[in-house]
Amino acid sequence: MQNGTVPLFRRYIGIKYSGAETSESPLIGLRVYSATPAMEPVEIRPPEPSQMHWTRQTLAHWLTEELLDNPATIVGIDHAFSFPMQYFHTHEVHGAGRNSWKILRRIGPRGILSSRWSSSAKGFVAAGSEREGDPKWRRLCEGDVRVIFQSRAKIGSVPRSVTLSSSVFDFDAAGSVAEATHAGLPWLGYVREQLGEELHLWPFDGWVPEEDQSVIAEVYPALLNTAYPNEDRDSHQQNAYTVTRWMREADAGDELLHALHPPLPRNEKDIAHTEGWILGLRLESEKEVPKSTKAGAAKKAKPPKKPKGKARNPSAKKPARKAAKTSRARERIHEFADKFHGMLVTPRQLMFL
Repeated sequence: MQNGTVPLFRRYIGIKYSGAETSESPLIGLRVYSATPAMEPVEIRPPEPSQMHWTRQTLAHWLTEELLDNPATIVGIDHAFSFPMQYFHTHEVHGAGRNSWKILRRIGPRGILSSRWSSSAKGFVAAGSEREGDPKWRRLCEGDVRVIFQSRAKIGSVPRSVTLSSSVFDFDAAGSVAEATHAGLPWLGYVREQLGEELHLWPFDGWVPEEDQSVIAEVYPALLNTAYPNEDRDSHQQNAYTVTRWMREADAGDELLHALHPPLPRNEKDIAHTEGWILGLRLESEKEVPKSTKAGAAKKAKPPKKPKGKARNPSAKKPARKAAKTSRARERIHEFADKFHGMLVTPRQLMFL
């Protein structure tokens, strides 16, 4: 451990997901790696010796049992956990975000967990129009240049920039996450329903989990693949391996804690609570900030929120002045917490300072 830091988690699981074929089909593209603070990543094979590769169904059942029986674990899965805001607005869907898998179950046919996806997912049987989305719709964490927090000990201090251009509704794009997302969300919902409040679904349940609580988060392996040599792993194995290794190394210091509480403006965090977020990403977009500013633009954009000076009018009533003062104090607390990337969130994390 770097600087004697106590890890947030006792186990790290990286999953390379696949939306191919059916949920009962063994898939070469579905891979699982696991590590602990004391053990480097190793590949986990399906529990049945006769099963050469994981199926989505077997994986969901295994993952549920693992999170029930083991101490605090963080799981990184490489498909989206929700849809862009435009989808929810267009279809007037409420209570979104953490319940996106319920949307897929509601609008899909009976037996959705065993149905075949691929191109049929673009216009699915009954109420298929409710599933449709424009490939141009992207979540806040997609389509812009972002950078990922990286373990300084192994990768170096310079983050890698990348453009995430794939939409969860773009089924025809090379390397699209659409199939994996639409096939994986119902199973993510299954795990959530089995574990209930014992599971922290990030960031829908909050940016930092409770102590000893297991977490499932969305990841993007392509951001990390060049950081580690492939050795004898194929591309699917490499994706799962790099996610697992990065989470383990990031938790050895404080990078994983930073990643769990990214320095986003409050309005973007509100959007991410519905759309989801990719673990490790932070804003670095020329599209969203003036060209004259750099990485710290998001922080500099916050001060304009302060001037709520109406309550400072001497003629204002005391209750209004008190309410304004309370509001400003609350904003300062949030800004202070954001400044330190969530390091002052739980009593346990105070030990890291």
